[in-house]
Amino acid sequence: MRNIAKHKWVRHGMAFCLLFVVISSRFCVVSSAAVKGSCYIASVSRTYRHPVTGEIADSGSNEEIGQPMVESVGGEQALIEKTEDGSVYATVRIYMTDNISNVQFCTQPGGGTSWDAVSAEVMQENIGGTYCRDYRFLIPGEDAVIKAGLFITPMGREVLFFLSFSGLQEGNTDFVVSVDTAIADTSAVETAAEDSQAVPESVDQQEEKQQVQANESSGEKTSVPVSDGARALIAAAQGLTLSDESVLAAAESDPEPEEDKESEWIQALPWEFVWQCILMMTLPALITGCVLAGIRILFGRRGVK
Repeated sequence: MRNIAKHKWVRHGMAFCLLFVVISSRFCVVSSAAVKGSCYIASVSRTYRHPVTGEIADSGSNEEIGQPMVESVGGEQALIEKTEDGSVYATVRIYMTDNISNVQFCTQPGGGTSWDAVSAEVMQENIGGTYCRDYRFLIPGEDAVIKAGLFITPMGREVLFFLSFSGLQEGNTDFVVSVDTAIADTSAVETAAEDSQAVPESVDQQEEKQQVQANESSGEKTSVPVSDGARALIAAAQGLTLSDESVLAAAESDPEPEEDKESEWIQALPWEFVWQCILMMTLPALITGCVLAGIRILFGRRGVK
């Protein structure tokens, strides 16, 4: 009976450990998904020679053959990601992956002398049905020089070449983005709103305002004009273009309650934060309960002969 109890305790302990690992991994995933930052598309310079020093690191030393090969292997664009803590990551695309292996990268700041080996993460493969692979790794800055090394099977040897970045433009094409760009998008909307409010009134708008003031002084009812900036914001937010009369009619028929106005200042919480709060409140109690249950089972089984 003691052996049976011991085996049951082992099973209970293993189940508890598995549950703890699952909950902890979920908590880590939620926390890591909250990394804020911005992403940019950069042009990639693929050169057989070092772009600053002009040295050739490859053992072949034949630039006439090496340069066309480098341009065929390396992608023309790269994804540059900048996080809030100042870290910069590059995602580069390597083609001909059906004939190459053992891809490695070293980085150095622009104009630097020493190289630092970095570990690269594969983000996706064979985009658009073409043999290729995207590698993401940490770089010292957007002016970094990358030394790439890969083994080309048909040649039977390793080939070394260099990558550098220029012409960063905010946005993305078909790369996998790892940072959360929600804050950057919100700032862009606020900037657009400020720009629309800063546009000076045109002559037609001034005449329209004078006509409204004249009608108000004479007691005649008139419609409220909608500015071009408001039209742009409505079209961007809802995909609709409303007339001046429809805006006024909607405002009169469905006045906005006072409590709704106050609720506009309450922003929705991000789901990552909600998950973290739930786990922080339930995880300690769950762990304590499992430990107490395990202790109770252990001592209860010891009493069985």
